Amino acid sequence: MPEHPLIDSRATLDLADQMDSPHAALRFLSDYLVMLQGRLGRILVGLTGEDAETSMDAILSLKISSAMNGAHQAAASCHSLEALVHGGCFEMARAESVKLTAIVSRLTDSAAALLEQAMADLGLESLQDTFGASRAA
Repeated sequence: MPEHPLIDSRATLDLADQMDSPHAALRFLSDYLVMLQGRLGRILVGLTGEDAETSMDAILSLKISSAMNGAHQAAASCHSLEALVHGGCFEMARAESVKLTAIVSRLTDSAAALLEQAMADLGLESLQDTFGASRAA
């Protein structure tokens, strides 16, 4: 197991307990992974245009969803970006965004494995059962 996992499985397990649904927790993680590139894109557009409102909205969205899914590296990187944008340090924020881009790339490249691990942790057998169950609910 890596020293710093991309996703802390305890977050998925906690969410499943809170929602009383392992299927919903897995769907939440899946949705997070699918939306990562779009959220990163919004951050980069905001930083490039030095648009504090757009940047902050996208950063906070990704920070919160990352924390909820146990993606602590991504959440920490967003926290750093948030402080830089709040201080109007867009050049430094653009340089810092390279770290977030690398983290997002690792997450998206590992999405299938992350979902498989979450399924095992949650005691689920198939994605089809999960997505069918969450749509029926």
